[in-house]
Amino acid sequence: MINEYINELVAYGLNQGLVDPEDEVYVTNRLLELFQLTGHEGTAKEVRSERELSQIFIISLARQQIILEKIELQRMRNGQQIQNLVQWI
Repeated sequence: MINEYINELVAYGLNQGLVDPEDEVYVTNRLLELFQLTGHEGTAKEVRSERELSQIFIISLARQQIILEKIELQRMRNGQQIQNLVQWI
């Protein structure tokens, strides 16, 4: 699902002249890095419908928030494990 939104965002940039066609792969890779993703399917050329930019951003930001919450949850778990270890010692 996130692949579709990345493709739509890149397609929007291409259609609006914000991204040069030669930079499509670079922009896609930067978005993958932003969302901490390692794999990607499809291209901006495969986008059939164009959502409003605000919808793409909202969905993308929601995905980023989920990632941040998972990181924070893992940090809390790690902190609890350390506290348990200290109490055990």
